Amino acid sequence: MDQMTVALVQSGQTASVASIRDHAVVMDRPSSHGGSDAGPMGGETLLAAVGGCFMSTFYAAAQARSVPVEGATSRVTGVFVANPRRFGSIHIEVSCDSCPPADLEHLVEVAERGCLVAATLRQGMAVTASVTASGSPGQPRAAVPSPLTRVDRPTPPGPERQTAQRLATPTFGGTGAITS
Repeated sequence: MDQMTVALVQSGQTASVASIRDHAVVMDRPSSHGGSDAGPMGGETLLAAVGGCFMSTFYAAAQARSVPVEGATSRVTGVFVANPRRFGSIHIEVSCDSCPPADLEHLVEVAERGCLVAATLRQGMAVTASVTASGSPGQPRAAVPSPLTRVDRPTPPGPERQTAQRLATPTFGGTGAITS
């Protein structure tokens, strides 16, 4: 099975440090949420991961097409929904003064199709957890239903049916938005 693993270790009372190849990423909660503010929160890191993956794909597409890119910027916005609190949609806004508008539009379309993180969020996945005792791997617990986990649910009749189907299928539209 082809896979990727990132290891995290505790740092202080509220932070974790993720070891990623030769890099370290500290994640924590802000002081206002009981943390020590040693790094961004997980949700902020998720938005950065979506944006970083998207822009990396954007840059690769520009290089492959010999489109000059200088000073490109992106802004990634997650819109919260409740029960449970999570991102209901993510929007990526890209600007690049050096790119002709038609090239910029095309590069964004290519990045939408090629970004691994966006594709993962669009399709959804099971999220599991396990416990390791004394250094031995534990058994994964059952998947925790989440907005990204496809769960068989009864579909309501009538007008609610389309809404339920739309909410059950996260999409990534041509506007640069991942929506659920």
